[in-house]
Amino acid sequence: MACVNRSRMSRVMAVAVASMSLACSDEYPAESSSRTQSLGIQRNAVAMRSDSLDEDPTLLSIAEAVPEFGGMYFDEMGQLVVTLTDVSQLAAAESRIRPLLGTHETAAGVVDGKSVRFVARAVQHTFLELAQRRAALRARVFGTPGVVSLGVKESENRIVIGVAAADAGRHVRDVLAAIGVPDEMARIEEVSRPVVMSHTLASSMGDIHGGWEITNLGVGTCTLGFAARRYVDGSPVFVTNSHCTTVQHGFDGGAMHQAGIHIGNEILDPSGFPCLFHTCRYSDAALFSTLVPIQFGTLARTTASSGCEDCSAPLTIDHSNPTFQITGQYAGIIENEVLHKVGRTTGWTYGGVEDTCTDYTIDGWVRLCSDRVDYSIKPGDSGSPVFTVKSDGTVALRGISFGYEGWPYSDALMSNIKRVELDLGALRSYDPGPPTVTIYGPSEVQAGAICRWEASPGAGIPPYTYQWSGPFSGNAAVVEGSLQSSAWLQVVITDFLGRTGHDTYFVDVEGVSDGEYCPEA
Repeated sequence: MACVNRSRMSRVMAVAVASMSLACSDEYPAESSSRTQSLGIQRNAVAMRSDSLDEDPTLLSIAEAVPEFGGMYFDEMGQLVVTLTDVSQLAAAESRIRPLLGTHETAAGVVDGKSVRFVARAVQHTFLELAQRRAALRARVFGTPGVVSLGVKESENRIVIGVAAADAGRHVRDVLAAIGVPDEMARIEEVSRPVVMSHTLASSMGDIHGGWEITNLGVGTCTLGFAARRYVDGSPVFVTNSHCTTVQHGFDGGAMHQAGIHIGNEILDPSGFPCLFHTCRYSDAALFSTLVPIQFGTLARTTASSGCEDCSAPLTIDHSNPTFQITGQYAGIIENEVLHKVGRTTGWTYGGVEDTCTDYTIDGWVRLCSDRVDYSIKPGDSGSPVFTVKSDGTVALRGISFGYEGWPYSDALMSNIKRVELDLGALRSYDPGPPTVTIYGPSEVQAGAICRWEASPGAGIPPYTYQWSGPFSGNAAVVEGSLQSSAWLQVVITDFLGRTGHDTYFVDVEGVSDGEYCPEA
């Protein structure tokens, strides 16, 4: 008798949704369509996402399942426009997209994934075609002085290259022709050179709190992004920009201050890595230890917000409602959705997403797959937390701001939370509550068959410890062994804060095995 796994399909779906919602997994859902089996080249391109494509993982997972997918964006009515080379595949794309939407704010108001209306639009190029062409261009165009950005514009279904010099534009046209990029697939635009925001919430509190002013004595003033706990060991940390540290994209161990108080030291700021002949990082982010208590799961809240162009909002804290409560973190950025930020110079501002997953070169290094957003940002706002306001008034953390693109946009640049975690490791920015745990594995086995069962944690603050009881004992996430009779498996999980959760799981034993492993173990 073959082993039967409890809720195997529901588990796969749950893991897929959770990984996209928490932005802490590189796993991609398995293909379900035979159409993709004939597109081995495209699937291989997705498999190389970290080394060559380096696109948004949400979009790559959709493109892998629906090869006709060209991208998606919100329109002025708050509808999610799905671009397709074959619009008859809208239903397939929608079924793939809905579980990955998370919480977004559209022109129609704050909505959850189920209420978004999907519409199809026919386009010429698939997302993977555009992504592959962009990957090829990255190796060529960033070596040209004056090229400042490279991205896929989903609403235009083409690649957009930003140049700050006419000579650069001519060189890029030669490169496009040399590698065979059709004219309609790419657009060159003249832009100003992007800059990082320099080194109130300018008043300081002397504690670790997202949105407040922080100071590196050798560099200048920035904004504290958010407090968090590391998945690896549960330690309290906080995040701000790498360019706010003494050594950009490199470890220096420097101190950060607030109101004259030494609040922490840099513990992680990865060196830039060779990236097709350039120096690249996934994000403009650095990680700091904490020497004072952290305000976990909250961001500073001011008395009012502003959506005006290139202006400031009040810096005064709303003492009747002084914080935003973080209740989630989500990485997937969609063109035209509305994002908010809180910074020590311009306060609480908001605006629509203009470009997603665009590479920007500033100060000699490339921030890969960054996003351009139309909220106001000025010097000192570097590191400011970016978030979505949910319908219940809580927020979902989306990333941190790092720079400014002037003419012709006057827009902010940001690294989403997934990009931050690629550089700094998995981070928990809020407390989801006491831990839960679910046992997965075979529910029917033969006597003597060697099988395995896994305890999958949910909620809580990692790292976790495990304690199995019943027919098996152990303190790892997985137990393995054989049963001679039906039994209840039991596990208790304890999170970093000492809170516990438990699960029990019945395994039915029938027949006799020759001692081999379970086929699906």
